[in-house]
Amino acid sequence: MRQEELQKIWKALSKYGIHTEEELNTAIKLMKPLNIGCMVSPVKNFENEKTVMVK
Repeated sequence: MRQEELQKIWKALSKYGIHTEEELNTAIKLMKPLNIGCMVSPVKNFENEKTVMVK
């Protein structure tokens, strides 16, 4: 990753009070799990041609 890209990332993190790698690691540990179920794409079930969600 280029230095320019890293600077943009650290600038964005600083808006949330994260200025060091240790602060970033702590913030990640404190994060709640993210439910991505609503972002899963439907998958065709070819047996009956209905669109179903994969669990």
